Amino acid sequence: VISFYGLQIPFGLYTHINFAFATIDPFTFLVKPDKDADVRIYKRLMALKKKDPNLKVYLAIGGWTFNDPGATANVFSDLAASPSHQRKFIDSLMSFMSTHNFDGLDPDWEYPQAEVRAGRDVDFVNFPKLMAKLKEVMDGGNRGLTITLPASYRYLKHFDIKKL
Repeated sequence: VISFYGLQIPFGLYTHINFAFATIDPFTFLVKPDKDADVRIYKRLMALKKKDPNLKVYLAIGGWTFNDPGATANVFSDLAASPSHQRKFIDSLMSFMSTHNFDGLDPDWEYPQAEVRAGRDVDFVNFPKLMAKLKEVMDGGNRGLTITLPASYRYLKHFDIKKL
């Protein structure tokens, strides 16, 4: 058992830990820590892997507040719709993950196509395409890829599950 900022994390119990959250700059589409202090937490998380070599640490990007009204509300939608934004994002993402030793990615877009969450109709088609590109890049870099999906049909209906 290791104490991690007041939490007791037992060795061997968890196979994966998602660090939530990193963010995407709404103007450059570059990945960056949500808070500067997060970099210290990344280092502590990666130290856990030395004691538990089977542990995988994934980077979650986005989250509920990322899609709140404001500068980042449309970032995922803009990203999914633009190959040039995707190139910038993916290059930045891979560099970020390598620098901080993340084993995988968990995009947390809340929610595609949902108007109350800054979604657009084209998100339904564009999100699976973006995920296919991310899967290709993650597979090529020997990294994992997961997604966060809602339990509520109100939001789940906006995901093309068959294509994801």
